[in-house]
Amino acid sequence: MEDFSVLCDQLRMATGHKHRAKIVSDFLKDSDEYGFGGDLNVLFRCLLPKESKLVYNIKDKQLVNLFSQVFERDKDEMLSDLEKAEDAATTIGKFFASGDCAIFPAHKSTLTLQEVSNCFNLTCTLSRDLVDII
Repeated sequence: MEDFSVLCDQLRMATGHKHRAKIVSDFLKDSDEYGFGGDLNVLFRCLLPKESKLVYNIKDKQLVNLFSQVFERDKDEMLSDLEKAEDAATTIGKFFASGDCAIFPAHKSTLTLQEVSNCFNLTCTLSRDLVDII
């Protein structure tokens, strides 16, 4: 997962689709001694979440509300930031990176892409009632 995070950072900074394609190609070749050994479907679903037809049954405001509880931060402050950022991932990342929350980043990721994918798939099966609790 740590390599995936580096890949995402490189793609975010890249300019142009040819440069991005080269970054992904290099990642697939250089991930380990024999090239990328993971599930390509999972990798590209994580890289291109809008292309997936899965419905995660959780809205940005619900996600920010959940993370405000996890981070022990003011929900209204985070929701206000969400209105400006218009993206839950940006808001959550900003508050997490601030270091002013109840949890801190791990020095090294312990999750695999498959485990992250499994969590995403689980949210697809959540009932509406459970999502409302969040």
